[in-house]
Amino acid sequence: MIFVPADVSCLVIQAIGGGIAASAGRDSVSLLQHGNRTIMAGIVLQVIVLGAYGAMAGDYFFRVGRYFRSGSVAPEHQAGAALFVNKRFRTFVWTMVVAYAGLLIRCIYRIAEMAGGWGNHIMQDEPSFVVLESFMVLIACVLLAVFAPGIFFPQMSHKFAALEGEKRPQTQTESDSAGFEMERV
Repeated sequence: MIFVPADVSCLVIQAIGGGIAASAGRDSVSLLQHGNRTIMAGIVLQVIVLGAYGAMAGDYFFRVGRYFRSGSVAPEHQAGAALFVNKRFRTFVWTMVVAYAGLLIRCIYRIAEMAGGWGNHIMQDEPSFVVLESFMVLIACVLLAVFAPGIFFPQMSHKFAALEGEKRPQTQTESDSAGFEMERV
């Protein structure tokens, strides 16, 4: 409820800055500078939002882990405690951490890339661009594709739900907007 709108707002700010910079043409250096500053503001805000998200997610993960390892886990949280120590779950979490770190590195690189304005030496250095921009996104995409929740956790896939549906007694259902059956509450 907080992260996605904040991240989209950062992208909108960057798009506005790009529009201002593009409308400057070659004659209006002042307008180009305003566009660059707006883009930089959007990128810096995006790094702040990503950093805050990472800090909150890390804090939550460590607090939950400490609770589950405390030995005084409430009966209704036993399933969560079992999941927390599951090797597949921990692998999935570390995969998300590496993907997040790659995207954060990319955003920090973009700050350095845009700090010198259009055509600066960092922006024109192709090897650093390939490694710190493209490769970071590639790593995140590959990790998120290989360790997708529906593949890594069969309980979350539609195939598993279909198999479970065969075992459960038929209940009255209705379709959601994507066409999947949901139980009426």
